[in-house]
Amino acid sequence: MKTVLTLLSALLISTPCLSQEIETILALTPVKQEKRSPISENREFFIQTPFAKPLIIDQSDQSQIIEATVLKVELVYTAYRSEASFDQNALNEKRLLSLQAQIPSLFSDYSIEWKLVEQTGCNSPATCNKLFHGFIVTTRAPYTEEDMKEEMAFLDELFKPAPPAPEADKVKVAPSDSIMPEKAIIYSELNPADVKLAPEPAPDSKGFTPAYYPTGNIGLLSRLNYYLGRPGKADPEEVYYARLTIDQKGQVHSVELRLEEGKGKSATALHKELGAGKWKPARMGTTRVVDQVELKLIVSHRGVGMEVDGMFVETPRKSGSVLLRQVLRDSTLLEVFARHDDWNDMSIVGDLTGSMSPYTAQILLWHKLNVESNTSRTKHFTFFNDGDSKPNKSKKAGSTGGIYHDIGDSFEDVQKLAKKCMSGGNGGDTEENNIEALISAMKNCPECKEFVLIADNFATPRDMKLLDQVTKPVRVIVCGGGSNINPAYLQIAYKTGGSVHTLKSDLDELVDKSEGSKFEFEGVSYQIKAGEIVPLSRM
Repeated sequence: MKTVLTLLSALLISTPCLSQEIETILALTPVKQEKRSPISENREFFIQTPFAKPLIIDQSDQSQIIEATVLKVELVYTAYRSEASFDQNALNEKRLLSLQAQIPSLFSDYSIEWKLVEQTGCNSPATCNKLFHGFIVTTRAPYTEEDMKEEMAFLDELFKPAPPAPEADKVKVAPSDSIMPEKAIIYSELNPADVKLAPEPAPDSKGFTPAYYPTGNIGLLSRLNYYLGRPGKADPEEVYYARLTIDQKGQVHSVELRLEEGKGKSATALHKELGAGKWKPARMGTTRVVDQVELKLIVSHRGVGMEVDGMFVETPRKSGSVLLRQVLRDSTLLEVFARHDDWNDMSIVGDLTGSMSPYTAQILLWHKLNVESNTSRTKHFTFFNDGDSKPNKSKKAGSTGGIYHDIGDSFEDVQKLAKKCMSGGNGGDTEENNIEALISAMKNCPECKEFVLIADNFATPRDMKLLDQVTKPVRVIVCGGGSNINPAYLQIAYKTGGSVHTLKSDLDELVDKSEGSKFEFEGVSYQIKAGEIVPLSRM
């Protein structure tokens, strides 16, 4: 459940000194939306502040936020001004300074996404008082032993040959020439009345069943096509991001619609029809709860399409072909390895702690395809889990442990190594022993030419002080981070003469940059100060 942190006492800041971290947050462009409503979900904490008041109040359980892996922080306020002289920026500054004084890690960790959310759904002090004001801190769900078992089962299931997907009548899947496509776009030509009821989604390990449209994605697309019609072939394609809040009765409580591409001719009609549908409400056990559904919709002369995760794709194999179910949310590793086919004799050093299973699956798939085509490019695999479930207080830089090695001649050997590492432990806290693993990998494979670190952007290495012991260039593939790359991974590449890689970008020339030089990567500006890479902006 989201935790609403009770206001206890005011923190007064008499002579605020504005830090660079706060300046970069205040410089963000606010996201305007009618209302940012609290939704029951166990990954978010709400820190409330009074309407038009500058004070952030201390909370007794702020340690939960400090100990969690924080993904995003939103400062939520209203656009309404009761007086023309009211300075919202000054109020935001005071609120940020107050929060920084209590939880400074939210500001020093540049992998955390920050947003300014300006609510437009009120026009008086009375109506604005009813809206939420304050900070929303979104954290990664704690990783449990049950999660580990589910992820290992996921890997087992992923590499089993799957039966061909039944081809639904008149349902089209946009073609893709990728071995493991990141996304698929589905369309429907069915009449809404002809679509059969969809099966209810299975509950997760905690008993949560998400909200779903009664006739599934195909039914929703059929309905939208029926009421929206189709633009002409000459009209440019329009891409929308939609977030629907579904209440306990299955009614659409609110629709947030953002145009990402195109002219937005269909926006009004699309917003109306998305808000008119009736859904099956989410449940926690047998209790109905509020849920949010996120959609990416494409409107073109083909009709309304939906971008989805998960489809069957044909993958080349020495003996015929095998169908694998694509369930990965992104294809970062596959894309980076495809861009750099000059990397050979590699040592793969992979973080296999909690929530990294999608990337572990990509390591295994990529190696499987290479082995089957007799083009293996790796000499050694090192997987680490930050200490084999060792208590956090017992973890020491350089001797944390939980590091596993194998030559990896066969796919089965690497799969066994991954499962052994995952079953050994899940990390525990938000820091990992990346540098210790790199040092160990270099000792175990001195003949390896390329050392590739598969890193969790939200987990900072606990042992950066050992970086001087890394004697070879490191190519860092950053997973799951968006645009705000953890500066620690830029630092590893910079100090070792290596490089940094994301889903779509490569940063290869770090070693050539001198003290004081500035550069930009993934839309964020950086500068080298006293030998350290320092972010100058945020996305």
